[in-house]
Amino acid sequence: MEARLQSLGASGMVQPDQLHQNHLLSFLRRKEWKFIEKMAHEGVDFLKTSSRVSNFTVLVSHGYASLAETVGDIVVQKGFESGDWHAFGDETRPGLWFAKRDISDPSKVSQNPPPLLIKATQRELPNLPMVKLLVEKFGVDVNEMAYSREYMNGEYIIAGSNSPLHSVSRGDHWWQVHQALPYLLKAGANIHLRNHLGQTPLLTALKADGNWPGPFNKTAARLLIEAGADVNAIDKEGRSCLACARHDVGLVKLLISHGAVVTADSILAAIDSKSVPILQALLSGGVSANIRADKPSEEALAAERKKRNNRYRWAYDSSIHRHEKFPLFHAGKLLKTIKPPATRQEHRDTETYIQLVQVLLEHGADPFGKFLIENSSGPDTPSYREATVLHELLADGSLPEVYLRIPDLDVDHRDAQGRTLLHAVCSGINYPDYVIGSYQQNGQIGEKTTVFQQLLSLGADIEAVDNSSRNVLHYMIGNEDRHGFVEFNKFEASLAEVIKKAPQLMDQPDSSGETPLHAAVLRGANRGKPDIAQALLKAGADHLTVTKKGDNLLHSLASRIRTEHNRDFFEDLVKRGIDINARNINGETPLFAFCVKSKAKKHGSYSSKGKAMEKLKAIPLMERLGADLFVKDSRGRGLLHAAAGGSVDIFKQLMERGLDVMLEDEVQQTPIDVAAACGNKDILELFEKKI
Repeated sequence: MEARLQSLGASGMVQPDQLHQNHLLSFLRRKEWKFIEKMAHEGVDFLKTSSRVSNFTVLVSHGYASLAETVGDIVVQKGFESGDWHAFGDETRPGLWFAKRDISDPSKVSQNPPPLLIKATQRELPNLPMVKLLVEKFGVDVNEMAYSREYMNGEYIIAGSNSPLHSVSRGDHWWQVHQALPYLLKAGANIHLRNHLGQTPLLTALKADGNWPGPFNKTAARLLIEAGADVNAIDKEGRSCLACARHDVGLVKLLISHGAVVTADSILAAIDSKSVPILQALLSGGVSANIRADKPSEEALAAERKKRNNRYRWAYDSSIHRHEKFPLFHAGKLLKTIKPPATRQEHRDTETYIQLVQVLLEHGADPFGKFLIENSSGPDTPSYREATVLHELLADGSLPEVYLRIPDLDVDHRDAQGRTLLHAVCSGINYPDYVIGSYQQNGQIGEKTTVFQQLLSLGADIEAVDNSSRNVLHYMIGNEDRHGFVEFNKFEASLAEVIKKAPQLMDQPDSSGETPLHAAVLRGANRGKPDIAQALLKAGADHLTVTKKGDNLLHSLASRIRTEHNRDFFEDLVKRGIDINARNINGETPLFAFCVKSKAKKHGSYSSKGKAMEKLKAIPLMERLGADLFVKDSRGRGLLHAAAGGSVDIFKQLMERGLDVMLEDEVQQTPIDVAAACGNKDILELFEKKI
């Protein structure tokens, strides 16, 4: 063996200033420690900085403390003489702190060797002797950070991403927490040091980095808290220690006992984690259940708005800034009505969210708290509307049972739009016929009571109108979900109850003069199914009503008369006595509304040929019902003027009936002039062929 050892350098097997890491690994596998020591004596480079994994890093990472000490004694002197390595903070003492780390150029940051102490702390098996060796003998910086190239705020920067204390605080392995962490703190590790995400070691222990924590992270957090870590530290994303501890009530109580201030962020985090005990612990100290986050600067708001408008907009609530959210609203948004079939987990989650809402209400959460919802997502000119918590929740489909049990609930409380809770329910995606208790898994409901009936039993004013004079029927009939108008069977029972208890509401106009029957006709016209309008007419609704613009029901229906159902209903309304030639304030008869809306679509997204042919049946029908085709509006325009921007087939139909294409309105425009102004080439081609 001695001969082999002596021949290591003489044979040229190893050469000075070379890495020879394959030989190192081979010797390590065979436990030939003397050969590794010989490599160091022969000048093999153990600290080569151009390699991310130097030979000495291999020794450190695998826990060869005794060997590292022997080799270190040999190589440290050479590094000291070159000026590249010395003890941290002492240029006169040899050591293993790299003095020429370049953190000025993001493109070169990967060329820096990783801090040896971080490598030592990341070992799975106990490595405390190596940690002590590096700190006590070789003078490394106990707070030295690993730097990486990070993309932040639109540019690449060099950022400190990890430190020895951050590394062990994750709690991946037993020895890191029970041995390395106390030692590092005693050796002077900065317990308040932050990484590029603004996270202290405590925040890292509490899983602020979003990674799955180690099995000993909670112990690490307790040790850090007891050692004086800042329990109110907040990272760059605004996450507090309490928010990060949302899954462990013991840690939450420990943080609070050490002075952690309960913030809105921590309350929302407890709700997100579905932890009733933690929410109770946070609120038990007297913090308001109506707490909200501080409003950020205008610059921060603009940045948030920009994110919502870019490709990451799916990750943001599109209309409500975080600082506007009340805890009750946040919890209520999660408490959605279960749609069958539902899983057991969905039922369990629903029960949990009910408890969260109840805890908030028991601690004084205001169901009528006011906040702002952004109407416009424009980056420069956002607009907002004032909203009220409970009205928004009921309209958005939050399970109503828990709120209707609030003692002395003011069911007629109005939001900024003048809506009562009854209005909100009638416009909500749960619909007024939702049966109280139907979310329950066992289906044991007992007497079936709808949410509409429950509100009435609590004293809700069925005749209340909002700021636009809309009543509950306006809201029911005009209610839409993401698929369009909701089905009649979702509110049929409630509508019948209104007709029974307050039939006058059928003829009550809103501020634009539209009665619920107008809304029902328009809804039926859009769906090709006039069932609701027919129900109101059967109940005695006034079919002769007109809006403030002078539109009767035929004006509303005429623009959508392309289907057979709508044509039949149109004829039924005329037979009921509605004047087909009645004029609105612009002098327009219902036929004008049909002609203006008759533009045929093309190129795939437009109406099919079949629908276009159906539309051609409208004019003969109106003729048969007595419509005046030669009528002119208050500006002297005829039906050809109205049709000039639309379908060429409708235009031709009118021409065939003798309408004058050269008729001039009050500004001397003919229908051909209107077609030219609209760029309607199909109509213009009719006349080009005649020239």
